[in-house]
Amino acid sequence: MAIMAVIGMVSAQIAPVAISKSPGVQVQIPQVPTLQSIHTASISQDITATRVRRFLAEDGSVVAVRELFETNGVLPIPSRDVAFLGVEGEPSGSTLWQKWAQTYQRFEVLLANSGVFCIRDLGRAQQNYTLHDFGAVVRAGRAARRLVVFPNVFDRAFWVVDVDSQTNALLYSAEFDSQLRLLSEVEVVSFQPSARLLPLQAGSFYVDFASACPNMVNQVGLINPDITLATSYAMDSVEIRDDALSGLQAMVASYSDGVDQILVVQMPGTSDWLAGLPGTSKGGQAMGRRYRDPTMSVHMFWEGGVTFHVAGGGAQVCLEPLAKRIYLQALNTP
Repeated sequence: MAIMAVIGMVSAQIAPVAISKSPGVQVQIPQVPTLQSIHTASISQDITATRVRRFLAEDGSVVAVRELFETNGVLPIPSRDVAFLGVEGEPSGSTLWQKWAQTYQRFEVLLANSGVFCIRDLGRAQQNYTLHDFGAVVRAGRAARRLVVFPNVFDRAFWVVDVDSQTNALLYSAEFDSQLRLLSEVEVVSFQPSARLLPLQAGSFYVDFASACPNMVNQVGLINPDITLATSYAMDSVEIRDDALSGLQAMVASYSDGVDQILVVQMPGTSDWLAGLPGTSKGGQAMGRRYRDPTMSVHMFWEGGVTFHVAGGGAQVCLEPLAKRIYLQALNTP
């Protein structure tokens, strides 16, 4: 009962757009979405949407970034891509506009896969989360259902989502930590089912590290990450992406508990960006945090000619010790 009270309080903070009806008019109540129906929709249809993603800055201010989102659900493994459109209230080319344009360029893969509710593995999602219905709303001019997705353990985020009644696509997503702090908010403002506007990203998917590694042009220094510290997480897929700007390849390993996600990115053939820092110039090693906000944390290190990114949600308790474990694994790999 305490959990339901918390969920109800948080859901009430997000002002719903109610569905009105005239007296005497019978309104058909749509079937309540389930984890299975949401997952089925995400892997069976293409969707293009304009979204507003709100980031909470360290000083408490909110930055609203408009982005173009595409999901290619018809691929063997669904692909999700985002493109920066602008910052709400900022002229094109301003300092803040340029900052977020660069952030999207550098972390496109991570932003496309973080800060928004997504069912990555149905079986693990059903095992690790429960879903609660909070009634009908309108979002982006479409009838939707408000749902709260709550984890069975309290070391990760829970979600308030609005799901399109017609397609079961996600129209709104708000992420909260166990202290009821809002970590991320993504709102669809324009929605097009079965549309494709973004160019498809060059990438190939594999079921595990062993099958992906032989397809990397440069395999020196690559490791099969040890994620045993992240209990209830398992591998979803490994993607090899080609960076058109640098000409380098990146191996992106995705792990999840069914909803929450951890990404380990390895880019071989890169230089040590930490080499000039104190403590590293004489052969020492260091691990840095390249990006951090309530939505996403990215730990970065370099070893054996490979740049590593270990990324996850802002509410994940295990991310920093996991990054240290993978760092030690890379240091001890011949």
